[in-house]
Amino acid sequence: MIETKIYSPKNKVRIVTAASLFDGHDAAINIMRRIIQSTGCEVIHLGHDRSAEEVVSCAIEEDANAIAMTSYQGGHIEYLKYMYDLLKENNAHHIKIFAGGGGTILPSEIKELEAYGITKIYHPDDGRKMGLQGMINHLVKESDYALGNNEIIDSINSLESPNIVLENLKNKKTNTISRLISSAENYPEKHKSILKKIHDIAKKSQTPVLGITGTGGAGKSSLVDELVRRFIFDFTDKKIAIISVDPSKRKTGGALLGDRIRMNSIKSDRVYMRSLATRQANLALSAHVNDALDILKAAEYDLIILETSGIGQSDTEIIEHSNISLYVMTPEYGAATQLEKIDMLDFADLIAINKFDKNGSLDALRDVQKQYQRNNLRFDEDVKDMPVYGSIASQFNDPGINTLYTAIINKFEKEKIAHFNSSFKITDQMSEKIFVIPPKRVRYLSEISIQTHSKSLSNNNIPKISLPRYESWGDILNWQLQENVPGSFPFTSGLFPFKREGEDPTRMFAGEGGPERTNRRFHYVSLGMPAKRLSTAFDSVTLYGNNPGNRPDIYGKIGNAGVSICCLDDLKKLYSGFDLTNNMTSVSMTINGPAPMILAFFMNAAIDQECEKYIFKNNLEKKVEEKIQNIFTEKDIERPKYQGKIPEGNNQLGLFLLGVTGDQVLPKEIYDEIAANTLSIVRGTVQADSAEHMYFQH
Repeated sequence: MIETKIYSPKNKVRIVTAASLFDGHDAAINIMRRIIQSTGCEVIHLGHDRSAEEVVSCAIEEDANAIAMTSYQGGHIEYLKYMYDLLKENNAHHIKIFAGGGGTILPSEIKELEAYGITKIYHPDDGRKMGLQGMINHLVKESDYALGNNEIIDSINSLESPNIVLENLKNKKTNTISRLISSAENYPEKHKSILKKIHDIAKKSQTPVLGITGTGGAGKSSLVDELVRRFIFDFTDKKIAIISVDPSKRKTGGALLGDRIRMNSIKSDRVYMRSLATRQANLALSAHVNDALDILKAAEYDLIILETSGIGQSDTEIIEHSNISLYVMTPEYGAATQLEKIDMLDFADLIAINKFDKNGSLDALRDVQKQYQRNNLRFDEDVKDMPVYGSIASQFNDPGINTLYTAIINKFEKEKIAHFNSSFKITDQMSEKIFVIPPKRVRYLSEISIQTHSKSLSNNNIPKISLPRYESWGDILNWQLQENVPGSFPFTSGLFPFKREGEDPTRMFAGEGGPERTNRRFHYVSLGMPAKRLSTAFDSVTLYGNNPGNRPDIYGKIGNAGVSICCLDDLKKLYSGFDLTNNMTSVSMTINGPAPMILAFFMNAAIDQECEKYIFKNNLEKKVEEKIQNIFTEKDIERPKYQGKIPEGNNQLGLFLLGVTGDQVLPKEIYDEIAANTLSIVRGTVQADSAEHMYFQH
């Protein structure tokens, strides 16, 4: 094992880490960002599936020194070049780019990318030579330069031209805002003059500040994201800024600024976000948070949200920096007496009990309402009127969050701090968990699992596998090591637990390029086989539920390591020539998030195949062909078709109705009958396991 001394950065180094677009392989970047953090850097972690534009936007807003990426899903040349071009376009070419992808990035590609301007692509050979810490030392050392020392981006000479800086600030130029915050953090004395001017402007500002604090793990970031989403939908002309503070590690000085992982609503030109490390121990806020607030006030944002790091029971620092304060907690605070120790219940304007789907939430709501009433001596009011709200921030359009958002806006209005004139509509519903799968059906798959017994003519249960009647542990272990049951190590009794009756267990696997290419592969591997067992791999664009496009970070991943499917016609072509309702046809699909859409494509493809059979059986081809031609003539578009040569074994079933569906060319009663009959045949199991497989079996 290579032991390498940890490099100690001379400056406060900020690095954005992420896995590339449509890439769920985040294990490597998680390891790297932990080591980067322990090397003393402030890490802004975005997680996986991040577009080049998202990463670049984040790096500029956060005024990062560098970007560190992993890419294991292909398309890295287009992705990284596009990222480099975006940085140049946005006057942020000083931000360095580092990347790695194991063996998926070839040496020739590394040479090409580094020649283009990418700072360093790490190859497995680098890991063997340098070790993990050695690679991180190299990355941090290359990124160890001062930010906010001599100039402020977007200004010709900021120290001599403060008016230009202030003009850019008023126009909300992201580069200027970001660099000003860095200047205040890193070199406050050097920029004292411009910061004083900004402070004077901020004193006259009417921009309200919402302070959000709470215990670690209470879901503050998710709740902030939901509030931001409602704000930008409620007010189409207003802009919002977020300052999110996370603690610095006392031992290393590093920090994980990970709130952006939960922020899905900030992908808007009306939202600015900056993450700050406390850079001091035992405090929930950065020493420079006032400067950051002043800068955002001078930029004339309509609302500023200040989120602290997780706090203890006695921390009330947030109220000194905000007009309205919101305390976020969970129902799991312990005994009711623990509420008496929480200082924020004395000072908070509003309280959110997040994760309201947990057991005991209603009891917690009652207890917190009573404690708030006692602490604030509001005995003349109904306890239910206390500003305590149950919420489930992880749930879309949660009624509790809707009520909380409205209460916050109304509080600003009531205190005459801001006039938002909200039109947001709420209901009197309480937060309640909405389950995709009802709790009583969570074990559904176990109910339909493979039967281990069969029935004899005399109705006796006969086990499909007969186990030896050993009693000695030694005999059992010896049997398991030498024979064991079918489908288990050492597989001497067979590779599969049970053989499917009347079906060869051969699996035909394919998935590359477009649907036609994969269809040709399916027919090649299944030619002459009585059973068609098609196993489909989708490309990462499809796996993440997105459409293919010309944008470089998308284009490079289309049809890479899987087939590209984005519409019903694609799936029709993919399985054309295979009878999807035949009991000798079995289809499995490696899919995750877009499973419902792919399932709908599959079912509709099967229905349209049956419609085609009906059309040919009743000699309706000419009549239907005329209808289809009329449809495309009216739309004035070209009729879709199978691209390339039809492979051997493909009888073109599924291709006649390309571009249309059966209900457009057949009478309603006939189509409905065909659809109902098809769905009764194409029924089976939809199974999601660790490999994220969805199985359609007939």
